[in-house]
Amino acid sequence: SQLYAHHPNLTVKTVLDYTPSIPDDDKNVQVVEASLNKEYFFPIKTHRDFEVDPISSFTSALSNLDTDEEFWFQVVTKPIPDTWQETGTSYVTAIKEGQSWKSDSIFSVLIKVVKTEISQVFINIIKGFFVTPQEEDFKPLPKQVVKLTSNQENEVNIIENKISRVGYLVNIRAVSFSPDPIKSQSTLRSFIASLKQYTSVSYNSFNVKV
Repeated sequence: SQLYAHHPNLTVKTVLDYTPSIPDDDKNVQVVEASLNKEYFFPIKTHRDFEVDPISSFTSALSNLDTDEEFWFQVVTKPIPDTWQETGTSYVTAIKEGQSWKSDSIFSVLIKVVKTEISQVFINIIKGFFVTPQEEDFKPLPKQVVKLTSNQENEVNIIENKISRVGYLVNIRAVSFSPDPIKSQSTLRSFIASLKQYTSVSYNSFNVKV
């Protein structure tokens, strides 16, 4: 129902499993998996960033397939909790404040949160003994504004746009088959080359593992 709500002219039909059509001769089968080169909160270019349909690059790469050749492109997605944006938010904050940033593991992030909570409790206890009413009204000076470069501003904007949306875990694979192993490799290289159109300055890019 959700598909039809967004695409009323969509046609959905059940098809037979096509995987048995691939032979057991692995010399003619080429398989790759794509991952991201940068941190996951950096986006790739989307259809809004293209003047022409990016799908045309894929269809062009596959236009020379013969009837006894096949190419599969698989995208597996899974929604994740909205906590995935926290790392991207911390990166954007560091850029805006002119600070250095490094990626933390999940374990180190949890330790940092616990330390912050414990230290805040002690600070509030100490303030309750020593802070006077006049001191409570004291407001700290505003932070100095950091002048960002045009590349940094663009980077911050595209990251903020991505982390404002629902997150998904994504796995991308491609399989190329041909009776000629050289032709199979050539088709796969053309497909990998078409993935390069999704990157630009400040954007993420695909790292393809064979």
